[in-house]
Amino acid sequence: MNSIREVALPHDSSIALYNAHADFSDAYLVPLSRDSVHNPELLAKFIFEQQASWVMGLMSLRDKLVKLFGLEISTVADLQKHDIEGVKRVGFF
Repeated sequence: MNSIREVALPHDSSIALYNAHADFSDAYLVPLSRDSVHNPELLAKFIFEQQASWVMGLMSLRDKLVKLFGLEISTVADLQKHDIEGVKRVGFF
């Protein structure tokens, strides 16, 4: 039985303001057991900092394609180096 389900993006989410007129984010409810880590930052690091090799391959392909269009901050490495004041990152997210 899969108990993961799609839910509405929480209105008090820090990205809710950026998502007001766009449809590019998803939210899911994932129940955790009592003995699981419940720290959101640690969970995000676990999910986003250890990418599967096929994801990294697709990101490498993406990096090559966006360079063709001359985007100023285009590659994953560029995104990781680009600091935004007051914003904490996990991986390049």
